[in-house]
Amino acid sequence: MRQPNDTLAVSLADTLPQEAVAAPGVDSLRRACDTLPEADSLRMAVPCDTVPKVDTVSAAVVFGAGSERTVVSLPAVAYGRTASPLAGVGYQLTVVGLLLLFVYMVFRLRAEWRRLLTLAWRREEDTHDDEADVPPFGVQVALIGCGVWMLGVAATRFGLLVPGAAVRFAHGSAGAVVAAFAVLVLAVIAVQWLLIGAIASLTFSRGWERALGLQRLAWFASLVLSATPLVVLAALCGARWGGVFAVCFALVAGVHALGYVIRSCLLFARLKVSILLWILYLCAVEIMPVGILAVGLLRSWPA
Repeated sequence: MRQPNDTLAVSLADTLPQEAVAAPGVDSLRRACDTLPEADSLRMAVPCDTVPKVDTVSAAVVFGAGSERTVVSLPAVAYGRTASPLAGVGYQLTVVGLLLLFVYMVFRLRAEWRRLLTLAWRREEDTHDDEADVPPFGVQVALIGCGVWMLGVAATRFGLLVPGAAVRFAHGSAGAVVAAFAVLVLAVIAVQWLLIGAIASLTFSRGWERALGLQRLAWFASLVLSATPLVVLAALCGARWGGVFAVCFALVAGVHALGYVIRSCLLFARLKVSILLWILYLCAVEIMPVGILAVGLLRSWPA
């Protein structure tokens, strides 16, 4: 008969293996036994004299061999803010410099902007070759420089939105990436101008390359004017809004690319230049250099 103040409803003799009694780690059980009354079932089931004074007991002895599992060591997680390549002073200076240059050109070169936008978006029947539409050389240099700068910032900011790409770059290295992209874009533009001159010389057809160059400059100016605010906002926002502005930038760039292709085809037709020459120009000048650059970046870009 169990006592009313018994500490166990079931005798530990039915549940505690004999190996647990002789195993290390039950010194606390011995101390508990010493505090129990003489008639307690725990004291009768496990005599305190048989409990050794040891410190630890194996889980496999008490609960069986299935209780032991191999613990896989996980890599240490560094809590806190992750170092971002966009946090450097160089990248911030490039964004601020792009914004200042864009604002200066918008307010200082309003007449040139208006003339180039009119040339790009007016109807084809209103198109005419006018030397007055050609902006001064200094304006062309400033426009191309702003556009190359904008494309460098856009490629860096939107490229780092690729999952896992940001951790491949050193902290604050985005400024150098912007400069590298700008140099690559400038090299592509130079190659395109050289190819246009080479095609005009090899095909013995002159006159169209000057009108085409003016159209290229007009559409490029329209792209710079409409896409630079999106790039600056994307550079100042986080990854979530950066993705939204990346989609907007892609749409704006696609509209300008399609518009320029259509306008260049109409220009060749108006100047009575062979359509085969237009196809040659489109593949050799517009598609091939940009495609080579894009494939090279996709293969070398860390992901």
